[in-house]
Amino acid sequence: VQAGAVRWTGWAFCAVPGSSCLRCLFEDIPSGRVETCAEAGVVGPVLGVLGGLQAAMALRLLDGDPPKGELWHYDGLKGVLRRNSVARRTDCPLCRGEIEDLRVERYTASCAA
Repeated sequence: VQAGAVRWTGWAFCAVPGSSCLRCLFEDIPSGRVETCAEAGVVGPVLGVLGGLQAAMALRLLDGDPPKGELWHYDGLKGVLRRNSVARRTDCPLCRGEIEDLRVERYTASCAA
């Protein structure tokens, strides 16, 4: 169960074996410069909503009803919460076992650029 937020919006996602993964959702890291949370800001109550969503997803996992591939998106300005299902991509290198270049340096470099 993962989540992320910036400014007034955020998402929570659950990936379990056999379902879509984060790379199915976000094909790769963005190219070029990306604002950090310190630069863009994060609204505290948005994190509270996302933490609640993550806890609910984790409890469903423990209860045997995994929220496979569920993506929840929260817009704090509009007060809108919506759920989508993310399909597993047939060309996803992670799901196919072709993990390429997962070095930490590759992911931290885009935030520091």
